[in-house]
Parts: sequence; C-alpha cells; structure tokens
Amino acid sequence: GFATLDAVREKAPGVPVVVLTGWGGEETGLEAIMRGAQDYLTKDRLDPRLLRRAVTFSRERARIFAQMEAVITNSADAMVVVDAQGKVAFANPPACELFGWGPGTASGRPFGHPLQPKTSAELRFPREGLADRVAEMRVTGLEWRGQPAKLAVVRDITALRALEQVKA
Repeated sequence: GFATLDAVREKAPGVPVVVLTGWGGEETGLEAIMRGAQDYLTKDRLDPRLLRRAVTFSRERARIFAQMEAVITNSADAMVVVDAQGKVAFANPPACELFGWGPGTASGRPFGHPLQPKTSAELRFPREGLADRVAEMRVTGLEWRGQPAKLAVVRDITALRALEQVKA
C-alpha cells in the first residue's frame, strides 16, 4: 500500500516507482502519483506492453526531473522551491547561505517572503556590524514532485548597490 510507497520514496528518492494496484483503480493510482510514484497500473488491465511503456516513461521522467534538480542545485544564484502552503520544499546551497539556513534545515520551514510571479522584489538581509545584504528575487510557477509550487530565484546584488551608491 501507500506505506510501502512512502518507505521506498524515503529510502531511494531518485528511483522511479510504478505502482501496481488491485484496489481503488484510478483514484488509488492518482494518489500514488501525488505521493511520488511516476506512474501506476491496475492489475485488471495489466499487459506486458503497458508495463514496458510505464517503466520506460517513468525512467525518462525521473531522469528529466533529476536534471532539473541538478540545474537548481548547482546554480550560482539562490533558488528556493516553495510549495502551495508557503513552505520551503527545496533550497540550493547558495539559498541556504543567503537566508542563513543550516544544512538540512530549509525544507518545511515557512518561506516568509511574498511570492508574486513575473515581478521583481528586493530583499534585505541585515548583518550585524555590516551593511545589509541586498538581493533581487524573481518568481515563477512550476510543478515540483507532482505538486504546484513556485521557484524563487534570488540574486545577491549587494555589490551592485554599493557601486551605484559610489557613483551617485
């Protein structure tokens, strides 16, 4: 059941999972996808061609998702994925550094900044004894692990603002 799916996703989050269900039909399959499965099949409609197709497509979707996650993880800009409840679903290392989150402490915490897609917002990060860090945030909508989310891309512009003040 779902406990098995949850355990597999926890132990091997990058492994694509195809759920084979004998009860609940499509509703159960859709719930499995919402919990992280790549696809589902029902026992009453199982055949080798459908199984091969589900496994092939699941592996490809998992590969594409891993590539997207690698782009976000390795970006020089801070990137934060925020779920529909306003909580951090993922933050790359530059985001953890900029926001002052320790390793492994970002997920699940409230993001705390308004997320307006297709606009630019300026964020300030106070620093004791130093000038504030200034960052520009842009937001776009996306789907993250099967759920609607927002991607906040935050660029540190502290040096740019300091240069602008010198020129003024």
